[in-house]
Amino acid sequence: MVINDLERNDLEIAIAKMNEASAIFNKLAANSVDSDFVAEMDVASGEVADFSDKLRSVNNKAHMIDFAEYHERYLRD
Repeated sequence: MVINDLERNDLEIAIAKMNEASAIFNKLAANSVDSDFVAEMDVASGEVADFSDKLRSVNNKAHMIDFAEYHERYLRD
């Protein structure tokens, strides 16, 4: 899996935007008295946070794979 530097930056921006969306869901839930709406916002916030964590995991795995490929190609004796 190869993710170039520009794609990594875009991925980090997407993760940050998803974290902002999760914060907005939490803020909406905190300011509401409708229990059904609060439950929906909590679920939405959890799903966005879960997806954000998965994207970060993909990014971290790509870093490890990149290093392994670099090591195999250039650092091996």
